[in-house]
Amino acid sequence: MKVCGLDKEERKLLVIRVTAHCNVLKRDNYLISPDYFGSIRELLQENYGCPIMVIQGSAGNIAPKYFNSAETPIDATGAQYHRSSTALEDMAAVVLEKLSQRIALIEVSDTLAIDMYVRKMHLYADVPSLTVAEKVAQEAKNYCGIDGRPWLEEIKKLHYAGIYQQEETVEVQYFTIGKWCICGLPYELMVEFALEPMEKLNDPFFYVNGYTNGCLSYFPTEEEYDKGGYEVYWSILIYYKYYNRVFPLERDSASKLTAFIIENAPESKAEYL
Repeated sequence: MKVCGLDKEERKLLVIRVTAHCNVLKRDNYLISPDYFGSIRELLQENYGCPIMVIQGSAGNIAPKYFNSAETPIDATGAQYHRSSTALEDMAAVVLEKLSQRIALIEVSDTLAIDMYVRKMHLYADVPSLTVAEKVAQEAKNYCGIDGRPWLEEIKKLHYAGIYQQEETVEVQYFTIGKWCICGLPYELMVEFALEPMEKLNDPFFYVNGYTNGCLSYFPTEEEYDKGGYEVYWSILIYYKYYNRVFPLERDSASKLTAFIIENAPESKAEYL
């Protein structure tokens, strides 16, 4: 999104949405750094002479092309990823290259309708049986070295209190400017949550963003849910006290959330259905 002065020429602000994890620097990095988002802002500001705002889309399962690490972590395995000592600058250069092809095509309007609203829905998570919980805790310890004992104690307390299901109120936020709409949710969403609404609404300007006003856990797709692992189960053993629930949301929550996002899209966009 480009914000201009009254003459429509002077750039006042560029908002850039980038859909790849902001983790070019891996776990062996000990620098304080804004990662490649910082490099993007510096390079684009130098080229376009205005403030740059970079936001992250639904990037829970998208890794950056370049990485800087002595290790080869699991999210940098494969021929599509490139180890580089200048990985931050390399990522910024790719964004500049792609953006430069599009910047002149952005339409500037004198009048734009602006709207913001919130819709809420309820999703549910089971409190697992002790047998299932102990199995998850053992896997988390074996694969990630996570101590799940406090989590197990919390599950025992819930069972003792007769609580076998937990409810979560999901706040879905919509912010529109003209044709442009950001739908924000407080989760680490996977990219499918952005692609499916954009496709079904037939609207390339409808953006679903995670990490909006907080982060209440990973939100996996149903396919990812079936794989289990850190993003579905094990991370909850660490962060359950902040999420106010002890288990992932039910498997079909992904489909329910996607349908809710589409159903509550601005009328001008929902008419495409």
